[in-house]
Amino acid sequence: MNVNLNAINGMESDIDSTRKSMDAGVNFTLSNVKSTQPRGAVAVDLAGSLSNEQGLVKAGKTQNDIMTEAQNTDAAIRHNYMSVMANNMSSEDFAKAAAEGFDFSDMKPEETVTILDKIKATLAMSGTEVIGYTDTISAEELTKITGSRSFANDIISSFQENDIPITENNVSDTMAVYDNMKEITALSDGAVKFMTLNELEPTMENIYLAEHATNGQNRKSGMFIALEAEGYYGQKAEKIEWQSLEQQAKKVIEEAGFDPLKKSVLEEAKWMIEESIPLTKENLQKVDELKSLTLPMTQEEIVKSAAISIVNKNGAAKGNINEQESTIDKAVRIEKAVDRISTKAIERAFLDDKEINIKNLSEAERTVEEDSGLGTKKTEEKRISVEDNLLPEKKIQVLEARKQLEEIRLKMTVTANVRLLDKGFNLETEPITKVIEALDKEIDSLSRELFGETDPSKYNLFEETTAKISEFKELPIAFIGRHDLSMKESLGEIYDDAKAIQHRYEKAGATYEAVGTEVRADLGDNIKKAFRNVDDLLKDIGQEINEENRRVVRILGYNRMEVSEENIERVRAMDEKLMSTINKLKPGAVLNMIRDGHNPLKMTLDQLSSELSDQDKNSGKQEEKYARFLYKLEKNAEITPEERESFIGIYRLFNTLKVTDNAAIGAVLETGAEMTLENLLSAVRSSRTEKKGMDFKVDDKFGGVEGKKTLAKSISAQIETAFIYYSEKADVVYDNLEPEKLHAAKAKEEMLLDELADKLTEAEETPEGTEADEKYYSEKASDLRKIASGQISEEMAKELARYSIEANVENVQAYLNLKSGRKGRETSVWDHAEKIAKLAFKETRQKMLDDLINEDNYEEAYVEKMLELSESLDNILMNETDTYIDVRTIHLMQKQLTVATNMARQKSFEIPVELEGRTVSMHVTLRETALDGRKVEAEVETIDYGHISMAMTIEDNVIKGAFAAAYPHTGEMAEYMTELRQRFIDGLKEAEPELLTDSTNIGIFYRRQEAGSAIAGSENGVFENRTLLRMAEIFVHAV
Repeated sequence: MNVNLNAINGMESDIDSTRKSMDAGVNFTLSNVKSTQPRGAVAVDLAGSLSNEQGLVKAGKTQNDIMTEAQNTDAAIRHNYMSVMANNMSSEDFAKAAAEGFDFSDMKPEETVTILDKIKATLAMSGTEVIGYTDTISAEELTKITGSRSFANDIISSFQENDIPITENNVSDTMAVYDNMKEITALSDGAVKFMTLNELEPTMENIYLAEHATNGQNRKSGMFIALEAEGYYGQKAEKIEWQSLEQQAKKVIEEAGFDPLKKSVLEEAKWMIEESIPLTKENLQKVDELKSLTLPMTQEEIVKSAAISIVNKNGAAKGNINEQESTIDKAVRIEKAVDRISTKAIERAFLDDKEINIKNLSEAERTVEEDSGLGTKKTEEKRISVEDNLLPEKKIQVLEARKQLEEIRLKMTVTANVRLLDKGFNLETEPITKVIEALDKEIDSLSRELFGETDPSKYNLFEETTAKISEFKELPIAFIGRHDLSMKESLGEIYDDAKAIQHRYEKAGATYEAVGTEVRADLGDNIKKAFRNVDDLLKDIGQEINEENRRVVRILGYNRMEVSEENIERVRAMDEKLMSTINKLKPGAVLNMIRDGHNPLKMTLDQLSSELSDQDKNSGKQEEKYARFLYKLEKNAEITPEERESFIGIYRLFNTLKVTDNAAIGAVLETGAEMTLENLLSAVRSSRTEKKGMDFKVDDKFGGVEGKKTLAKSISAQIETAFIYYSEKADVVYDNLEPEKLHAAKAKEEMLLDELADKLTEAEETPEGTEADEKYYSEKASDLRKIASGQISEEMAKELARYSIEANVENVQAYLNLKSGRKGRETSVWDHAEKIAKLAFKETRQKMLDDLINEDNYEEAYVEKMLELSESLDNILMNETDTYIDVRTIHLMQKQLTVATNMARQKSFEIPVELEGRTVSMHVTLRETALDGRKVEAEVETIDYGHISMAMTIEDNVIKGAFAAAYPHTGEMAEYMTELRQRFIDGLKEAEPELLTDSTNIGIFYRRQEAGSAIAGSENGVFENRTLLRMAEIFVHAV
């Protein structure tokens, strides 16, 4: 082992190097995400030097380039994630994701990007107008920033239309693009030449670059002529003999898809030859495209192009001025077009001898649809004509194309389309066989990201399940009457029956009431007439007249079933269970189920309900739900302080029922008391006062309620049914725990459980509640964007990767806050813990330090302490915390504990210690590698002497190592570091007398952030990690 005692005094502190911010999409030099750089660069000499050896040689990718790209895949994913979160995620996206069961702040980076694409596609397909959500910049502020009301309005309009946030980065990038483009009134010939030879797309960035690279020069010259048609490449004469080249040029023009007799195209070809631009079909198409550009661009056009480019993950400057459609809109349009293509369109495409791709098939479909408007007879004549003109082999090809198109329909999703378009795959013009191959590969990729495996079966199940669930509310309500909870049918079987009934209605041309139709006046005259006496029927059999029972009677009527008390109870139970399950089967819940090995379509409603209830018990979901509840409660001015206290109590009651499997309901049923909130609260309190509490559980072997000291006793079927009934009502209340709904229902402790459930279900969302929701999600989305743009860096992501921690927003924030504890800052979990009296943290803190000396397995002891702290915080959060800010604080503390636990698994520990009258975090790491051997490193921050670190190892029973200070060498620092070393040696001799310790084996460094790299670990001698960790405890005492 060598201690590197060479002079390293020049080393400066880099303590905050991981806090670098990411500047995305600034001006024309950086891009937000994807690289659309030219494949090669050709130097353009406008004075005329294009030679075979120079001008036509483009920079290609070497083997090293390819290897580097492969190695940087993870970095690209991280960069994509950072930029998408900072620049693309709108508040609407965040709110929609939350409604769908996803938390963007705590997901894997690659999964977040995929789900965000899916959310944006969903919003685009639904035609949702993105309004109402407040972003970081108001219209007034935007006007001041841009200096123009019209500019501000254009930004607001285009950004909202494309569902991107109005952030400082996006606005500044758009303004920079405008400043550069407003002066470009036309594209010079020099710029056309530059862009053609460099294969540059007509983006605003490239146009600006081309104009400035050529300075607007248009000088004609050149030494060589290149024509693709004859493979001709020769030296150019002083004067071009155009007539001798015209015929060859016309062949290229025709191959490029232009009319060879069109004068403007001939002029372009002639100009290319004069400028020594190789006359290939690709180059000719490029020149024609560039010379056809409409310049100058208006302010509105520039802003719109920038917005589309941002939503396409490219950054404002990379807006293609010919592109007026975002990738997401294009993906949606293509999926709809594929669904619309008929067999007649396929036949038409073959008859016209067109390549079989989506673009040509869509055009053929439009022709067929136009023909259908000519009249029945004429349409039939055209159809027969098409069939008659198809040769037998063509008819076989038509059948094959039909199969291929059906395969595309089964595999194509908007998400897959977006990903393929992002990668530059042209879905519309590639042959459909290649589209199938591309979709297969993309589905495999999606399966890896979402399920960790390439087998697409789980991903396909996810898409199938979410699609069928979204369909349920459009199916005829009549099917519910054909089913019974006792039948134990799967969700898939229920769906299949509902679809069969829907087809029957459609075949008969009959209208029907859909499952998701709210009971309103717009049900239709026939339905209203058929059920005009529904209230009388309910009254006759003694049933309450309400909308729920009216709906049940209609279901019975559609199925021509008797309106009896028994049938009403049966159908109502089925209806409630089905609707509750469908409403809770969000895509996020479906994803989790499939990941856990379940197939939702093969599960019964009871099984699904149980699984969904278990997901609700997730502590993260509970924290989020409670935080949102308190946020809205604090924003509601109509709720009195007394109501506020009562509503929080009610919330805690139903949260307790959720996590205890409704144990208190069983307790109340056992006593025979009324099922009021007051009695439920009493049962909950009683269970808490008993040491072991009471445990009630209903399953397939349900036999009753067992108290702490009583034997199991049978319970009647009536009570079992009551338990199930009230448990479902409790779930209804839990799902509807909104402050404004509790206020509208006048919720009180004396209220019956089922009465509260019914009133909360009937309560409508108020404008104030909707506004509070919008503000809540806007604030959260804004916080996420700030962290993504200012705190997530490549260095940070790599640092977290060393601890096997995903570099998502919450983990990055938690890691930074945890590290801030090294400087004793208030954002640290340890600082917050000190302030929570019920945690008794001082004892825990001391125990964590003592464990360094006493515990044989410190990692296990440390993790156990983290779990104990986490459980205590969970209890405090739900039972003691009653403000939004406190819930958020505890949530962030929990995330820090999770990060600390993951770090501990990698032998890296954040240990709270008291130093100079304050609590700071000592960072201790055990390192053991084949290259460096085994050693311990520790670092701590002091007030007077700054950052102090230590690295020690044991070689042949001798302690060797180093101390380092971030401050430069001074007399005072040298005195302190020398005394520190001596105190450490003295403490070590006392704790480990068998080890040999001498100052000559322990170096001291200055202006150095860490001591670890100054020494190599030892492979000689036998010693335990416990011995190394003891040195960390001795070190902090010495400091």
